Amino acid sequence: MAVIQLSLRFQWSDIFWFNFFHELGHVLLHLTGGKRTFLDDKNFATSFDSEEAEANHFAATTLIPPDAYEEFLHRPFWQAPTVQEFADQINLDPGIIVGRLQFDKHLHYGQLVELKSRFEWV
Repeated sequence: MAVIQLSLRFQWSDIFWFNFFHELGHVLLHLTGGKRTFLDDKNFATSFDSEEAEANHFAATTLIPPDAYEEFLHRPFWQAPTVQEFADQINLDPGIIVGRLQFDKHLHYGQLVELKSRFEWV
């Protein structure tokens, strides 16, 4: 049995969903037998750097199809309507696309934040 535990740290939905698929990547790719624990914490040293890279790749390519993303980068991705159109095309929340563009340094972290949403406890 696998357990994925997430928090609402930073509260941005794109971060939450990337983290979910990152952890799911660990479950599907790395938990093939025996007990393993993955703890993602900047203060916790890990010797599984290649497994972290694989989990990051799994999350990125599961959320946004790589071929579609590469093609999208040739369009005016810095404009909200273009991002929304791409999000509709691949059936994804536009904030996840904005988060990916920001992470990949195609946008500054302050750009297109109106397309991103936050989670909050109620």
